[in-house]
Amino acid sequence: MKKINIVGLGAGDINQLPLGVYKLLKSGLPVYLRTKEHPVVSQLEEEGFEYQSFDHIYESHAQFEAVYQEICETLFSTQEDELIYGVPGHPLVAEKTVQLLKLSVVKAFWMIFFVCCELIPLKAFNCWMQRI
Repeated sequence: MKKINIVGLGAGDINQLPLGVYKLLKSGLPVYLRTKEHPVVSQLEEEGFEYQSFDHIYESHAQFEAVYQEICETLFSTQEDELIYGVPGHPLVAEKTVQLLKLSVVKAFWMIFFVCCELIPLKAFNCWMQRI
């Protein structure tokens, strides 16, 4: 099962970055950033920090929803068993990709639950799952 470590890069420079986040970013795990346009990223680059950003995806879509969907699909389809996904600020504040990643996990949980229990979900539940 894939493990995605979601971290926030904070609001400012590297001195404001929590030590645990800094250590995780420097751990050698593959790092994917929603955007490289953040002061912490340029400071980490000076230390040899390697990452992949999703800035190019923003340029290929007219709507943000399509951008966020492609980012999530890319993260889930990578070959790595464990990776880091970094976002500006805090991951729980106004981060649509983080919300989509969490919803994907919830959907997967319920689908596995129904299959393992040999249950047929109700029509209303299916409608709800399609909406989220």
